[in-house]
Amino acid sequence: MADTAAVLWVRDFLFFRELVTPGVLFAAYYTGALLIPVVVFDLARRFRRRVQARLTAEGVLPGRLRAPVAWAAGYAVVAFLLAELAWRMMFEFMLAYFQMHAAITGLGG
Repeated sequence: MADTAAVLWVRDFLFFRELVTPGVLFAAYYTGALLIPVVVFDLARRFRRRVQARLTAEGVLPGRLRAPVAWAAGYAVVAFLLAELAWRMMFEFMLAYFQMHAAITGLGG
């Protein structure tokens, strides 16, 4: 069986001599960056419903529900910003790892 470039690449990939390219990281980053708002919105909606249900069960007047619900919206914004920041930092770390790997393997010849 002749070793073509594709077969050699797959073998190197399976034996961890070839790493996942940064292009795959960019695709994963943008996929996650687009999904984070959906997930945070869903979690915020669930949190708001729980706050409303708990306050209603405690007998809080409906007019007084606005402040806790506003706090829940504020928490959702903070959670969204922190989730996006953490996601970005995680991928920047992985890209830095690939750059260090390339520099170190370049030193070896």
